[in-house]
Amino acid sequence: MILRTPALTIFQKMLVAPLVGVLLYSAYLLFTYKEQQANSATIEEIRAVYLPVLELAGGNVIVFEAVVATFKDAVLAGEEEWVHNVGKEKAGIEASLTRLGAYAPVVDRQGVERLRGEFRQYYDNAYALSMAMLRKDASAEDLDRLIENVERYHGQA
Repeated sequence: MILRTPALTIFQKMLVAPLVGVLLYSAYLLFTYKEQQANSATIEEIRAVYLPVLELAGGNVIVFEAVVATFKDAVLAGEEEWVHNVGKEKAGIEASLTRLGAYAPVVDRQGVERLRGEFRQYYDNAYALSMAMLRKDASAEDLDRLIENVERYHGQA
């Protein structure tokens, strides 16, 4: 006795083929949806770390430009008090650099410390140059040395 499995008729095959296609396409859509969800979650994690860093860096650039402008304006206006008022901006930049150091996976701590040192060098030289120009008590050699230092550290900071 030979057992025969029932063969599908042509009509049954025509019904099964689209159903298999719909199942495969549904599985593909589900897979791509899960991939898209995982990618979106990864992007959100990255964004949560990078946005504060970018905000801090952008804020530092704006405050640094304000410091540079204040030193320049103080000398041009002959206002010694303006030079002393730059200390608030200096403290703000240094606090921001400290906060940047907390984002270790994104920001190189050694780079932040190097930047902090270059900013301090710029600030100290710019402060000394501004005060010397306002008081007119420095020699041309001292002013030239201070100007060179200010230009060098301005570019680095």
